[in-house]
Amino acid sequence: MELLKKTLQDAFTFLFPLVLMDVTRETSTNTIKPSSVKAPVNQWMHAAKLCTAEDKLVVTPNVDTIYSQAWLDLSKGPILMTVPETDRFLNVEVLDAWTDAPYVVTEAGNYVFVREGYELELPDDIKRIDVDTDIVWLIVRILIKNQDDMVNVRAIQEELKLVPLDFFLSGKIYEAPEGSYNPESDFVPVQYVFGMTPEQFFKRANSLLAGNPIRRADIQTVKSFESLGIGAGIEFNNGNENLENTWKEILSEFVPRLNAECVGFSKKMGLWKMFDDPIANFGTEYAYRALVAVAGLGANPTTVAVYPKGETDSSGEPLDGNCTYTLHIDALPPVIGEGFWSITAYGADDFLIPNPVDRYSVNDRSEYTLNTDGSLDVTLSAAQPEDDSYWLPVCKGPFHLYLRIYQPDIEALNTWTAPEIIRGK
Repeated sequence: MELLKKTLQDAFTFLFPLVLMDVTRETSTNTIKPSSVKAPVNQWMHAAKLCTAEDKLVVTPNVDTIYSQAWLDLSKGPILMTVPETDRFLNVEVLDAWTDAPYVVTEAGNYVFVREGYELELPDDIKRIDVDTDIVWLIVRILIKNQDDMVNVRAIQEELKLVPLDFFLSGKIYEAPEGSYNPESDFVPVQYVFGMTPEQFFKRANSLLAGNPIRRADIQTVKSFESLGIGAGIEFNNGNENLENTWKEILSEFVPRLNAECVGFSKKMGLWKMFDDPIANFGTEYAYRALVAVAGLGANPTTVAVYPKGETDSSGEPLDGNCTYTLHIDALPPVIGEGFWSITAYGADDFLIPNPVDRYSVNDRSEYTLNTDGSLDVTLSAAQPEDDSYWLPVCKGPFHLYLRIYQPDIEALNTWTAPEIIRGK
């Protein structure tokens, strides 16, 4: 019995990111025509506004950038992407089916996505990006300065292009085909995966492994699952009479177990803790890969951004919106070039917190006045204070914060004092 549970637990941990990516792809492409939140395969969906508390597609969304996203299917051939010149921070994170980010595109130009080993001759002005899975998720982050800046962001979005390579090289006009819609594919991805039966989960995983193969370093791990019918081209064995109860235990223990196993990947920054390397390039760190998928699917590599999380106040007590806090920033976070920073509040469900002023973060674009010593104080509370100009709303009950620093000055971060969270009386 213990062997069955251990094998299923390891298989679920290994395959969870792959299945979550595919489930996210399914609901994100479940539409006939592109919209601001969905688009057919190989087409852009351009967000038309910043995320709000109503957005439930991806956990811990940021409210610093406008997203453009696309899900590519490379099984049908190479896809070309055009990135325009901009006057601001823009990057394109390229995620494979296993949630690794082998590339982050930061420069304007033409890029072609192809499966590894695909023979192809290209003009000199097209850069080749090899990916070893059929599924590719492109996440474009474009800095927005304020709501009035949306018109400028929209102009950049309109210059992002996706087209099959053969059409681009032929010079023919490409008209993207319509997609399809299935009401059963409208769901919250993480919730959907945790609601799957073992038969549903492993049947889907086995199917996905055909076009999104394991790496050489994974071979022995996956062989240990084969006795249960888990692997490419085989059928899941659901004959064990204790399977249902064992599966419930695995699901209930999943996140706490991952948190415990991945303590060594957490780096402290004052009272804040952040996911450190090898984020977005996980190798064989399967538990860490699964934890990041649960907590922040699509996270950037640390070379692009860091995301320290604040869960306790300066005395070590868990954050609770039944209390009032002062967020004290002794010195603003150090960034380089077009870098920026923000501190965003989330509820226990990892989504943005509804509030009467639709304010979800404090950031380097906020209208604030520093204290005479260069510090900044912000009120954290569920109740709206009389002076709400320096107020970051939270919920009653448990909440947490994420400090995002894009293009961080890594050397300066080593001596920088992270914000304090001081509980009021």
